[in-house]
Amino acid sequence: MNNRRSTFILFAIFVFLTGIVLLQPDVGKIFTRNNTPTAEPTSPFTRVYPDLAVLEIRAIQLQSPITSESFTMGRAADGSWIAPDLDAPLDQEQASNIARTIVLLPYTYTTPLPEDGNLEQFGFRPYGAFLILVSLNDGSEHTVAIGDPLQAGPEFYACVDDSCADDTPEIYIVQRGPVDYLVDFMQTPPLAGEATAAP
Repeated sequence: MNNRRSTFILFAIFVFLTGIVLLQPDVGKIFTRNNTPTAEPTSPFTRVYPDLAVLEIRAIQLQSPITSESFTMGRAADGSWIAPDLDAPLDQEQASNIARTIVLLPYTYTTPLPEDGNLEQFGFRPYGAFLILVSLNDGSEHTVAIGDPLQAGPEFYACVDDSCADDTPEIYIVQRGPVDYLVDFMQTPPLAGEATAAP
């Protein structure tokens, strides 16, 4: 299927770029909270969750508030990935790729929200177009809400956990490739035995 073929190409590019990131020190933030540029970054992006590991993830839900589509997968007792809402078993390699994509989810920088706190201009009306919900073994949770794409590049605005609602609100600029990859799996869950096109 052409969509899946394109998705695998995007994922291959994402893995390559991630390799570059993992070999570089953390970028930190390109902008400070008062929007004054800091030193030049040493890498094009860094991980949204730099300390998160795949084995810490208990469950993942991908959903669209716009279309009401969703895909949920979680860990079975033996550590394998299962999808409680599907009748067929999951392709374990592809399910692990979903978890790895979230663990390695990259952002380019963060920037403060405008003083009026208006999120509509970033695509949150009031919710984004795509939500990534992650539950961890220790009972904690992470949420990434994806808003509109940037007009100036291949990235999306995103609210990460409470980043858009805390005392010093800021919005993340996340890479588009991994988001498109996850959206594709929400729309077409990775079932075992499905034929997939080679990249």
